[in-house]
Amino acid sequence: MSRLRDLRKEKGYTQFQMAERIGVSEFYISALETGSRKPGRETLIKLSNEMNMPIEALLEMKTEQSVK
Repeated sequence: MSRLRDLRKEKGYTQFQMAERIGVSEFYISALETGSRKPGRETLIKLSNEMNMPIEALLEMKTEQSVK
């Protein structure tokens, strides 16, 4: 979900700030951004709300990364 990094930066958040806002660790945000971890349903919902974008769009970002 490298696009997640771009979206996070567009919002002006550090990994720590994003982690605090959705209730996960900074390490987990880093792992999501690098693709070494996949978000669960609850995390997808929180990311969707925080980024103000549909879950489907977040899932498309995940699919784009796995195709590369």
